[in-house]
Amino acid sequence: MPRNNREYLLRYADQSINDLERALDRMKMLSDAYGGVYTPMEGEVFKADEVEVTEYSGLHAKYQQYVDVNASLLTTILENMQLFRKQYM
Repeated sequence: MPRNNREYLLRYADQSINDLERALDRMKMLSDAYGGVYTPMEGEVFKADEVEVTEYSGLHAKYQQYVDVNASLLTTILENMQLFRKQYM
């Protein structure tokens, strides 16, 4: 159990970094799914469109672009959080 404010801040910074990394992994999976790269797990139904997929083309191109933009914002937040933890903790 943390005993002072610094230990609490370290704990919360580590938790937020882990959460951000997990969110980025999930966003990568979503981007791949919308782009047609994701392969379904056993027993899972996933229909990819017949069109050859290039960057942001196909049936779900706007969704893939939206996920990628949000992932880039999350990447910036993650880098800032890691910098904050390194410099101030």
